[in-house]
Amino acid sequence: MWEVIKTQTFNKDLKRLGKGVKDLDKFIVGAEFALSHNPRIGKKTAIEYVQGLPMTEILDNPKIILYYFITKDQVYLVGVKKEGDKKIDIIM
Repeated sequence: MWEVIKTQTFNKDLKRLGKGVKDLDKFIVGAEFALSHNPRIGKKTAIEYVQGLPMTEILDNPKIILYYFITKDQVYLVGVKKEGDKKIDIIM
């Protein structure tokens, strides 16, 4: 099982998105569980070592993507953005 670590940037993104997205906290809890068991479930992104895990559009929510990278035994959550947001900042 992999340890899931939330980075500073991820927490900032989460705070920014939190009020405008229903059930975001449930998505994050579910994503953490899934990634701790199989972190290779995401899709490749333009940044070589970063993967994205999309949240299916539910009700009136925009599509949300959780960004992360994997080390030997850890998963670093590095961002959570609305689809179409321009930049992924990776600050640990």
